[in-house]
Amino acid sequence: NSARPFNGIRGRVRTREVGLIAKWFASTPDRLFRIIVTHHPLGQPGDRLDMPIARHSRYALDAVGEAGVHLLLSGHHHRTLSGSMETLAGGRSLLIIYAGTAISTRTRGGEGNSYNLIDIEPDAVCVREMTWQDGRAFIQNRVRDYSLRDGRWTAPSQT
Repeated sequence: NSARPFNGIRGRVRTREVGLIAKWFASTPDRLFRIIVTHHPLGQPGDRLDMPIARHSRYALDAVGEAGVHLLLSGHHHRTLSGSMETLAGGRSLLIIYAGTAISTRTRGGEGNSYNLIDIEPDAVCVREMTWQDGRAFIQNRVRDYSLRDGRWTAPSQT
């Protein structure tokens, strides 16, 4: 929980919560796909955007890497974004997907209302960005396919 009163706009990760990450995933079989959801982003993929991340997120990312988490879902910035973050322990990467704003006037960066449809397979994730168009319907705007090989996420195809 990075969103608390008096934490400021960036949010903050508490040290005791970082310690819980290993505990939460300790009993999870390795064969299962591991996901963490936060309100404030803990990291951002590559160098695509320079948006603020939660304070103390480096500690959380270390714990996420050690716990073998595959996917980090977050929002807060009201902008859709997905990609790989390459800085986890053990040479692993983390797939990061930011949510947009589905039904609000709090849109950012020229993006309208949007949401992600995410299909998950053991070694692959497909992200379909759905965008509100013409005041009538959500349409598929972009598709991003990611594959997991040797602990690293790659994007072999993007449309």
